[in-house]
Amino acid sequence: MLAFGVLWSAAQPTSAEASGVFLLYHHIDTTTPAVTSTTPDDFDAHLEWLAVNDFTVWPASKLIAGLRAGSVPERTVAITFDDAYASLLEHAAPKLAARGWPFTLFVATGPIGQRGYLSWADLHEVLKLGGELGNHTASHTHLQRRPPGETRDAWEARVAEEIDGATKALRERLDVTPTLFAYPYGEYSAEVQSIVRAKGLVGFGQQSGAAGMRSDFSVLPRFSLSGVYGKDLDAFATKARTLPLPVRGPLPEPIALEPRPTLLLTFDPDFDPESLACFGPGGRMDIDLDAAGRARIRPVADLPPGRSRYNCTSRTATGRYHWFSQLWIMRRSDGTWLPE
Repeated sequence: MLAFGVLWSAAQPTSAEASGVFLLYHHIDTTTPAVTSTTPDDFDAHLEWLAVNDFTVWPASKLIAGLRAGSVPERTVAITFDDAYASLLEHAAPKLAARGWPFTLFVATGPIGQRGYLSWADLHEVLKLGGELGNHTASHTHLQRRPPGETRDAWEARVAEEIDGATKALRERLDVTPTLFAYPYGEYSAEVQSIVRAKGLVGFGQQSGAAGMRSDFSVLPRFSLSGVYGKDLDAFATKARTLPLPVRGPLPEPIALEPRPTLLLTFDPDFDPESLACFGPGGRMDIDLDAAGRARIRPVADLPPGRSRYNCTSRTATGRYHWFSQLWIMRRSDGTWLPE
């Protein structure tokens, strides 16, 4: 049985409480790797759908403040980008600026100025176009990985330097001190979360779902819209309109200790878990409900190497979905990390 060590302060919000959706992009291009790219045409279609459907677009920092205050307009999203790819300035930022929409860019500072990435001068332009900048580490490494022979103290110092080094570069080059942090590859562990919390940063993963006023602000969800996930406009519309699944903590450590980890979810008293559907390795997952309304969720196939997720949704009477996603990271049986 896994230890459930990632605590939430209370239940995630119900549909009556403040919530919002964070959208995630990487490349906006047709010439970059498809798995991390959204075409300019698909990106334009996303923006037009948001505009036609009267969505409010806030920078991530403002949406976070609204969630914490319990005051967010209905239909609010934040548009975020990871890695500071050059296509942001060519195909995305000017279009957002033309609509008067802000956005958030998480910068891995080490590659800045290299081929395919923005330069420091470009980042000045990003700020002028309404972008805010967040921390994405210096080298974009897998923070939770501790190589054989590295002590815990050395690992902690290295993780701290990855985060502090990026903050230092952004402060010295752009006079920006970021308060937001995105985990490289969307990967984290309870230990890494603790470091992020201790530095006073709001953290973002790449697990899907909506965020609520009582979400865990050290690992907020975002809907990735790269590759096939950016192609279907109906699917985009569904994600933009999602609500948090009303889950109560605790939640599990994402480092998988067995090939088919069980996810235990406890819900708000007014939520009917009979409407829940969960999908993961092997397809639709088995859900066992106990008398208290708790759900034990287990996949029908082993976790694949590296990252995977369980996605759980519940359709509301109005056709919107409550959505929750749990990240898992699978290691080898000897405890070493699997390759990419």
